[in-house]
Amino acid sequence: MSTNQYKSKIKKVLQEKNSAHTLESIVLEMSEKGFQKQIIYDLFHEIYREENDDSKIDPLLDILDRLVGWCHKQAILLPDEEVKQG
Repeated sequence: MSTNQYKSKIKKVLQEKNSAHTLESIVLEMSEKGFQKQIIYDLFHEIYREENDDSKIDPLLDILDRLVGWCHKQAILLPDEEVKQG
């Protein structure tokens, strides 16, 4: 699956009420498929910048925070890789 396909998948998931767990699963799936943490972060950040609906922004911010480590140590996503915030 390409980043554009994942982008569409993420936007579709954001339509759901409880999207946080599914978004986390997408991050892990992308990592398992060989996407680097920076690419994953950049994709979620791009979607965040394009989004205007607060109910969709919050789950995106949660994922972004967890990718950069702005959360409890045990909640960090892909802790073995570094990411530069953009």
